[in-house]
Amino acid sequence: MKTDAMLVDIFPSGITSDLSAITAANLLGVHTHFVNYVEVHKDEMSREQWDRVELIWETLGTKKNEVEKDLKTSDNLKIAELKAKYGAIKATNRPSAKLEENANAKKE
Repeated sequence: MKTDAMLVDIFPSGITSDLSAITAANLLGVHTHFVNYVEVHKDEMSREQWDRVELIWETLGTKKNEVEKDLKTSDNLKIAELKAKYGAIKATNRPSAKLEENANAKKE
């Protein structure tokens, strides 16, 4: 998987990496798409890609804070569930990407 393609596919249609099109109305959909993408591709992401994903996740969190006052309570609860899911996926898969990178570096 190429990082450039990942950076396009990790967002739903109409959302670009600057996240400027995110609103309270579409924030849950963006989170859902993001976490589903990560879950599907978790085993094939490199350490560098995990780092990029983490930066995007942090930026998405900042964007959530900006629109939170307009966010429906039900959406906020679902986003909290997605945060927990993402955290579990990251905790399980990101370290193995780092280990793989280290193993490959030792072979060279």
